[in-house]
Amino acid sequence: MKSASTSLYRYLAQHPQLFLPRLKEPNYFRLIGTPTDQILERTRRTSTLEREEYLALFREARSDQLIGDGSIQYLTSPVAIQAIAERAPEAKFLAILRQPAERAWSHYHYARELGRESVADFQLALSEDSRRGQANPTTPSGSYLEIGFYDQHLRSWQTRFRPEQFCFVLFDEFAADPQRELRRIYRFLGVDPAFEADTSNRYHVTGIARTRWLHRVLSAEPLRWHLGRRLPPRFVSWLGRILRRPVLSLPIDQRRELTERYRPDILALQERLGRDLGHWLE
Repeated sequence: MKSASTSLYRYLAQHPQLFLPRLKEPNYFRLIGTPTDQILERTRRTSTLEREEYLALFREARSDQLIGDGSIQYLTSPVAIQAIAERAPEAKFLAILRQPAERAWSHYHYARELGRESVADFQLALSEDSRRGQANPTTPSGSYLEIGFYDQHLRSWQTRFRPEQFCFVLFDEFAADPQRELRRIYRFLGVDPAFEADTSNRYHVTGIARTRWLHRVLSAEPLRWHLGRRLPPRFVSWLGRILRRPVLSLPIDQRRELTERYRPDILALQERLGRDLGHWLE
């Protein structure tokens, strides 16, 4: 979440050998077996809960295409791990990872943008959100802090799937050269690496409302969800840039403090990926 996953999804969807449905995050495997009354109403409305409904998302895929599901909340879901291991044990997995303190900051502002976060102080919001996540594990956003413990989450996944089933992308490298990272992903998936997607548009970038009343109207659920399902993704992205201005960077002292909380996990992740993540610790 908040690591350019929507941009990655939209770029991959352009490849002729891949079929990714318009609904990026059906959340199907995360919600299997969860009683309906334990799922938040907005999650029920934006997710695919029934098997036949989920399979219908891929009805238009050709037999020579690989199909994909972009549900980012699978990363932190033991239910999803179990369900996918039972139903699609040979699946391949992409994980795009962002410096965790910066990811938490962007996540917080995204929640503020949607009106789901009323706490105006980031540090206080971290504590409040952790409390909410413990009270309701099916909360769509999860915890600003907990999602960033990537190695902890990936350890659970890699106990059920082989290392070669995973491809890891770093947010900074993807932002700097998306075509290079896409070629690496294409080779991992076994599709034509020569295909060049249009990466000129950035999708779902978090921002701060320029005109609060208009942004409040367009961001209100279920209107926001219906517009997202019916309007072209590129238009939705353009509209978002018109309505929002960029979020300021996380203050350096808060970044350092939060990064220290993540340090052991970052070092473990560095070993898992075989990648130098020293720049995350700076």
